[in-house]
Amino acid sequence: MQAQYEWDNTKNDANQSKHGLSFERMHKFDWDLAISPDSQFIDQEERELWLGPIDLRIVAVVVVVVVVERDDGILRIISLRRATNQEINLWKREVQSG
Repeated sequence: MQAQYEWDNTKNDANQSKHGLSFERMHKFDWDLAISPDSQFIDQEERELWLGPIDLRIVAVVVVVVVVERDDGILRIISLRRATNQEINLWKREVQSG
C-alpha cells in the first residue's frame, strides 16, 4: 500500500517527546502485514487503530498507529507508538492465522 500522510507538526513534536517516534517514519510502515483490530468515532470522525511492523530493513518493531482517512485518501496521523506486549501477541496471532 502506497499511502500519503499528513499531520499536525505540534502533535508530531508531542508524539516524539512522549513515544520517541516521529510521524515521518510512517513511510516505513508495512501496511501489507498490518491489522486493524479497532476503530472509534471521535469528534465525528472514524479513527482507525492499526498494528504492524515498521522499519523491517533495520530491526522490525511492531507499532500502533491511529489514523483518520480523509475523503481524498490521505491518512491523517493521530498517534504513533510502540505496541505493548499484549498488542504484539494479538498481531502475531492474527498474522500467523491469516
